Amino acid sequence: TASTALLSALAGLGFAAVAVAARLLPALTPSAVVSAPAAYLLASAGALAFLLYSVALQRGAVTAATAPMIVLQTATPSLLGVLVLGDAVRSGWLSAAAVGLVITVAGAVALARYDGLRSRRAPAPSLDNSRSGSPEESET
Repeated sequence: TASTALLSALAGLGFAAVAVAARLLPALTPSAVVSAPAAYLLASAGALAFLLYSVALQRGAVTAATAPMIVLQTATPSLLGVLVLGDAVRSGWLSAAAVGLVITVAGAVALARYDGLRSRRAPAPSLDNSRSGSPEESET
């Protein structure tokens, strides 16, 4: 569904923020980590991304929830590295990197739209005891 893809995309951006924040940490000594704003971004973005991905998995199929997240958590830091942080694509590999990105995005879009496995599964039983009715009652 659209909400699954949106939550997954936001989770991917959150995990991308984790990668960029880790790259921006000045050093891995305890005092440097505690005093670096990037460390707090890393922790909060990671927790939020985990929460968003968990909700996406509850709302939709695994493929629909995972594909956008993987693409954005990988492509976003890569692009930021090249455009902002001074990284570079190895000489002669820019075309291959661009083709790989296009194929990855196309595959993620196709997977995000695929919901075939979800319809074959029975819904998980509810843990909410406030709902009345048993499985036997619902089969009548």
